[in-house]
Formats: sequence, structure tokens, C-alpha cells
Amino acid sequence: MPRQLFRQEAIDAQREKFLGEATIARPVPFWVFTLLAAGIAILLIVVAVWGQYTRRERVEGYLALDTGAGEAFVFRHALLQEAIYGELLPGERARLHGRFADALADANPAVDDQDAAELAYHSYAAHDLPHALQASVRAGVAAE
Repeated sequence: MPRQLFRQEAIDAQREKFLGEATIARPVPFWVFTLLAAGIAILLIVVAVWGQYTRRERVEGYLALDTGAGEAFVFRHALLQEAIYGELLPGERARLHGRFADALADANPAVDDQDAAELAYHSYAAHDLPHALQASVRAGVAAE
């Protein structure tokens, strides 16, 4: 009888290792799936009824009436102004700058040197390049 390199017990253990183990698992009951589906449906209904679908938020109480010459509102904190400005869409931002440039030009038809730089900034941000160039030249001359 030829002598084997490994013991028979080691060969049998290796063979059983390759075959794996058999385990008995009970399936998840149907009522668990039903309960889970009902919970998800109720959650979706609650979100649909009471949820808000807009990314924008309403901010109240963060504007103060400026008691200057005209009726104007100013932000109480510069970071709040920057956060709201950052939330504007590019088209809304350009329209807002355009309205502000128009308001500056209408309030003072002969724009003084002090307001020329601000008018140039808002005209440029509103993509009104001809008026931005005129106001920039006027502001540059005034700065000299």
C-alpha cells in the first residue's frame, strides 16, 4: 500500500471546506413586507400633503427700514445679504442689477462721479455693456 503524503482526516476536512456548510434560514414573513410597504406609502402621503417642494425659503424679520432720504430696505447683516444674493439664479441676479442701475440712472439723470462707479458695476452685472462702459469711463475720470 502506497504511503499518502497527507493524512486521510486532513483530506476529508479540506473536501468538506470546499463543499461549504448547509444552514437553515427561515424566510421573512409576508406580513413584514406588507407592514414595510404600508409604512413607506404613509410616509410618501405625509410628505406629499405637508411637504414643501421649493428650494427657496421665506425670510421674515431680517430687513430694516432705512430712515434715509427715500424708502429703502437694508439688510441687518452683510452675511445674510450675501447668502440671499448667492441663492438668486443668474437671470434673476442680472434683472435685479438692471433694475438697480435703472433706479440709479432715473434718480439722478446727470449721474455724479460718486455714483458712476456703482452704476458701472450694476450695469456690467446686468450685461448692459454700453452703459457700463460709459459709467466706467466717467468713474475713471472722476478717480483721477
